[in-house]
Amino acid sequence: MNEPSIKLPPTIPVKCQKVFQSKIELLPPEAAGVLRAQVGRYLKVVKGKAAGARHLDLPLIEQMAQALETLLASYADLSEEHRALVVGAARYFIETSDANDDLTDSLGFDDDLAVINTVLLVLDRPDLVITRTP
Repeated sequence: MNEPSIKLPPTIPVKCQKVFQSKIELLPPEAAGVLRAQVGRYLKVVKGKAAGARHLDLPLIEQMAQALETLLASYADLSEEHRALVVGAARYFIETSDANDDLTDSLGFDDDLAVINTVLLVLDRPDLVITRTP
């Protein structure tokens, strides 16, 4: 399918914009299941690395994956613009080397968190917004 003309939400961090924009694509509803599976596989990879990487906040990363899986489960019910943003957020999450390398940088998932939360707010899903626990 074609990439819709999407104006990036202004709260997407500048350092994330180029990569996020490159991930946005309108996919047919039946492709959401494939993307959901990719999110699940990436989470398994991260869990495998978490034992030796104290900087990985696994509960936070699991919340991000769960929020994306929830959005992807309702993908067919979203507008085209929202579908494209969800695809962008999911693809951003599963990209290890985005603005910050997820697995090696101590801030590796902070950019993913910002992108996902921005998309959640654009989609009016504050119930899924992820916050760090102290």
